[in-house]
Amino acid sequence: MSLLQNLLFLILIQVLSCTLSISAFSQPLSPPCGYENVVSNKYIDGRYFEKGIYVVNAFGISCTEILGNDGLFSLFLSLPDNSPLPTPWISLSEAVGEPKFSAGTGIGFRVQKVSELIFSLGVLQNRLKDTISTDAQASNAIITVGASSDGGETTKVKFTSDENVIITAKIYPDAKYVGQEGELYIVMRTTENGKKFYQALNEDGIWEFWNTSLKSLNAAKYVNALKNAEEIAIYSGRMTVGQRLIYIGYSLFTNDKPVITTNLTPYKIEVYQ
Repeated sequence: MSLLQNLLFLILIQVLSCTLSISAFSQPLSPPCGYENVVSNKYIDGRYFEKGIYVVNAFGISCTEILGNDGLFSLFLSLPDNSPLPTPWISLSEAVGEPKFSAGTGIGFRVQKVSELIFSLGVLQNRLKDTISTDAQASNAIITVGASSDGGETTKVKFTSDENVIITAKIYPDAKYVGQEGELYIVMRTTENGKKFYQALNEDGIWEFWNTSLKSLNAAKYVNALKNAEEIAIYSGRMTVGQRLIYIGYSLFTNDKPVITTNLTPYKIEVYQ
């Protein structure tokens, strides 16, 4: 083999090695931990984070140490712009792909923006506090909801009976369920004149009385493949005087009783005369 051929061969090996290492390093780690909100544009250790919903992947560290109000990512977001990270954490600014943070060899996490944060069908959204499944398992899903009577310019939870109310929601499923066949559910508990009753939104957009049995609960929407964010309209029009507690959820598609992930704390609407 000539000297020129040897040089070309070595260059080719280096290019292939670099390409393979970059490709492998830039692929999403599996399985993802879940999602986190970045509620305003932020710089973390010199790296710009645009507000939105971010999916989190961990390596060598538990997801519970990263997620939530007391997690590492929330801690990093709470620091003043461009402040150094707490020891031993560093940001891997030279790493290929999405932002990554490391506390040593093989320990760290990465985040990637997957969706805009707060607008859904023109209505500002609020994140509901906790999600849980009907088999009592904790969930990393995120559910946001908002209500407005001025076309989405402002949101509120107290209305008069002559206002036209729009309520919309977004569901961010657990990352492990994205791409699977699923169904979305909307349930409303209404209290009028001291009497309580439940209704569920069906696929025709009609509110049906519900007997609180999961076997009889109709889905509001069938989804062929769950996306990172599922948007759904809940209500549009005037409401009678009373209180509404709204639950939003999703499940994988099944012909049996579904296991539904929903908000533990309901979204409360009050309507006055």
